Amino acid sequence: MKLAVVIGTDKIRRIRSAMKFANIAVDAGNEVKVFFLGECFDTKIIDAEEVNLKERMESFLEKGG
Repeated sequence: MKLAVVIGTDKIRRIRSAMKFANIAVDAGNEVKVFFLGECFDTKIIDAEEVNLKERMESFLEKGG
């Protein structure tokens, strides 16, 4: 199945949940693309250590997402 995950919020926990969903979908053998809109791709959000967002993004890319 082909999935697109569109993230357009700057709420860190919501971005984390969307990336968790994307990683699970890739693990299940789906083709997944993630699109970031607006301020959600700010480096202070990506580097937020309390939610390990950067690691989730790197894991997604390593899996072929």
